[in-house]
Amino acid sequence: MVARPGSAAPREEDLKGVGLEKAKVVLCLRTTPDVSASEIRGALAAGEPITGKVPSAVEKYIASHRLYAG
Repeated sequence: MVARPGSAAPREEDLKGVGLEKAKVVLCLRTTPDVSASEIRGALAAGEPITGKVPSAVEKYIASHRLYAG
């Protein structure tokens, strides 16, 4: 699990609430882009590039699978 920027690590109750066991979760503490899925979908819907907002592999995956194509 990767925490979003500005968010606290999930509590055990939070994990249980989505069906995860704390003992089976690895929290990755690394910097992630400060961008939301809504922002990405909005940019793509408007025909704007998402280069630099997501890793290039993610951008290629979205394009090749025509995700968020309207």
